[in-house]
Formats: sequence, structure tokens, C-alpha cells
Amino acid sequence: MTNDYVLAAHNIGYSINNTKLFKNINFEAKKGESIHIKGSNGSGKTTLLRIIAGICSSSNGEVIIDEEISKVMVGHSNALKDYLTLKENILMDGSFDIKDTNIFLESLNLKNKLELKIGSLSFGQRKKASLLKVFNNNSDLIILDEPCVGLDAKTQIYLIEFLKKELAKGKTIVYSSHIDMNLDSIEVYL
Repeated sequence: MTNDYVLAAHNIGYSINNTKLFKNINFEAKKGESIHIKGSNGSGKTTLLRIIAGICSSSNGEVIIDEEISKVMVGHSNALKDYLTLKENILMDGSFDIKDTNIFLESLNLKNKLELKIGSLSFGQRKKASLLKVFNNNSDLIILDEPCVGLDAKTQIYLIEFLKKELAKGKTIVYSSHIDMNLDSIEVYL
């Protein structure tokens, strides 16, 4: 990709049943930059994040991502198996042996929840569990859909400080949030 951009969107549009959800979305992000996708409920923020992640296709335009980079996405639906324990979900994700996992579990007050089924955890605890993918990531591109929803104030601060450190390491972050995350971001409105 030219100009050191990790990610670029050119004239992205998306339609559902011949109704345009959004159109002509353009942005570029370099290493160490973040993009904040903004818009009202139903404006297509989640859809745009899914297009960036490669989960679905745009109706028009193109997203260009540097082929050399890896990415991680945590959507608002957490992507955890409710019938498995927290430990089993972490093992499935392959991140249980990562050195810092225990530090994150302790910091998120989840260490004593390892043997509990995800379905028995509160919404906030499930959200914290899903964010372990971000905390344990080695990805260059982090994609987050409403990452602070359901988190207590202490955990929101912990997440935001972590993301600031990731940006300082040269990672790129694309996120949607109605909660001010105090990140110096390029704002994209839908």
C-alpha cells in the first residue's frame, strides 16, 4: 500500500433491499492512527466494521488493507460460546498460554470466574471476557464495535489506556463508540 497507509476506504457504500444504508465513505489510516466510526443507531457502523474486517462485502467502493498485517475484531455480540466455561473459551481462542493472560484476568476481575460457564456471567463479565482477544492480540489492526458498552468505569479506563499503548506501538485501531474514549482519532460520520 502506498503512503504507509495500513487501511484505506474509497467510496464505500452499502445497501439493504435497494435502500442505501451509507454511501461514499472515505478514509485512510497509517500505523499508530485510529478511526472513530460515528453515527446514530442503525446508520451502519457495525456493517462498516464488518466490511473492514472482511466479514461482509460493500455494495460499492473498496477497502484496501495492507496484505502484511494481521487483524483482530471484537464485535458487540462477543463471539463467546455460552455453554463453555471462561477457561474453555480462552483455550479455544489459543491465548491461555500467553504470558500476560493471567495479568489481564486479574486486572479484569475474571480470574475467579475461569470455571464458570460464559452463559452464567453478567453482561459486563462476558464483555470483559471477549476483550481478552484484544488484550492478548499481536495484530496490527484492531477493530472494535462499541467496546465500552457494559463495562464499568474502571474497566473502561483500563481498556482505553491499553488502546493508547497499542497506538503508541504503531498499531491501527478502528472502532465505533457512543462513549467518549478520549483517543485522538480521525472521525468518520455515517
